[in-house]
Amino acid sequence: MLILLMCRYKRIMQVLQATMDFCVSLAGYTHRLIKARLELAVKYVKQNCFSGEEFKDIEEFKDIDEAREHLKNWLDDVANVRVHGTTKKVPKEVFISEEKEKLIALPVEEYYISRSSIHKVATNCHLIYKGNYYSVPYEYAGREVEVVEIGSFLRVFFEGK
Repeated sequence: MLILLMCRYKRIMQVLQATMDFCVSLAGYTHRLIKARLELAVKYVKQNCFSGEEFKDIEEFKDIDEAREHLKNWLDDVANVRVHGTTKKVPKEVFISEEKEKLIALPVEEYYISRSSIHKVATNCHLIYKGNYYSVPYEYAGREVEVVEIGSFLRVFFEGK
């Protein structure tokens, strides 16, 4: 089940990258160094933002908005203005001077994937999706492809491409 979820996540990321024109480099689930670094970041936030006398338990927030507001304030007043232990730079300054200009605007349309399923391409190079026939390149005849519905569009993937 976990492998199926990981494959679905990978496909969703591939579609998202193609749609929004960006690139994500996914480390394999066995890449221990990346996993350890991510876990350290989560540990840092847990121990420094959500700890102390008044925040021993996340359940003490009256709602998610209060927790988000606390996190935003902590990021603005503590985490992003301190000197980072590894880079020896202030994260907020690095963001403003180096990273902010590289960001691109999000698309106006909402992005969503409504359905993803596996289909076998017939020998006549067609697949049937929701009762409709769709043609695909001849090299996929007889093979299984993944059909991803994105709004009113369909994308067909074979081996992740």
